Amino acid sequence: KLLGDESFRIRNNFVRGSISFDLALKGTGKVPDPRGSIFLQESLVALPATSLKIVQGEIRFPPDNPFAPSVEMAGRTRMRGFDLDLRVSGVAPELQVFLSSSPSLSQEDAYVLITTGGLPADYENEAGQRAALARAGSFVGKQFLSRLAGPSDPDQETVFDRIEVEVGRDVSRSGQETYEAEFRVRRPWFLRGERDRWDQYNFGIVWRIRFR
Repeated sequence: KLLGDESFRIRNNFVRGSISFDLALKGTGKVPDPRGSIFLQESLVALPATSLKIVQGEIRFPPDNPFAPSVEMAGRTRMRGFDLDLRVSGVAPELQVFLSSSPSLSQEDAYVLITTGGLPADYENEAGQRAALARAGSFVGKQFLSRLAGPSDPDQETVFDRIEVEVGRDVSRSGQETYEAEFRVRRPWFLRGERDRWDQYNFGIVWRIRFR
């Protein structure tokens, strides 16, 4: 039986988090028969336009049908002044994804926002299309540089793992997307720069305390 709190850490270009187990493995090495649950602890998932914070997640393998696990997952992010809550539930592979937002958006608009970083109306003009390309280029560029400079040891951290960039979390008074960038010097110290919603540029040092 596998039982452990935050037993495995995930550190790659797309996911950062940890996994806990309350799982029994039966069957054979060729055809394992899992029973129990896998818990995804608070994690970050990198999307092309934002970082999605997973606040809770569970994959449950029922004893009567372990090859059709049930999934419950909740995540949240903030983009363009909208707070987005994502929920995934159901039995694999038939999973349902639901997005809610504040202020309210239609499901269609919320999906476009979280996947592209903009609203459908933004892509009706050239400026909105250029902004979307810039966001996609920033994401691809960071992933490429991270792979290029990645260490042979996957547990070893690169300088790119210490950089977080957030584009379009809010919209400024002039209608421009906000920018936030942090570089972790050494926990709990961070260098931070931003263009905020008042169109001001701010730079400073952050001392962040994490409570558990």
